[in-house]
Amino acid sequence: MSGLISLTYRSHAEVQEFSVHSLDILREALARNARDGLTGFLHRDGPWFFQTLEGEPDKVHRLVDGLKRDWRHSWLKVLVTTELEQRRFDDWAMAYSTTADVSMMGYFGVSEHIALSLLTDDQARDFLEFAGRMKAAALGGAA
Repeated sequence: MSGLISLTYRSHAEVQEFSVHSLDILREALARNARDGLTGFLHRDGPWFFQTLEGEPDKVHRLVDGLKRDWRHSWLKVLVTTELEQRRFDDWAMAYSTTADVSMMGYFGVSEHIALSLLTDDQARDFLEFAGRMKAAALGGAA
């Protein structure tokens, strides 16, 4: 066993997409995750953030506890936590995509953003892995 976990959560974004506050989230995540040895993938779809974080359990849980207190997120719900044999996003301290890259609504064939709040844990995790592969392919790499 590697001693690593993968945690996927969903939260409601309280900041406008591409606003300075939204960009601050990415800037802060890149620095913190690199420092703490965390990897992951964040997807913004309309008003929802979906993210998978990977790393040592105490560091991942500490980060999520901080996100729960962050005014830029609300309704944060941990969807699934699993032990990892190997990281899935090991090349990225924080990869990011939006509906401009790949749409969750299109992927799941739903027409309302509220439906994304009803995804199962496995659906959210599977989508983030799919989006990660799409992002890597677009950047000329492999995830």
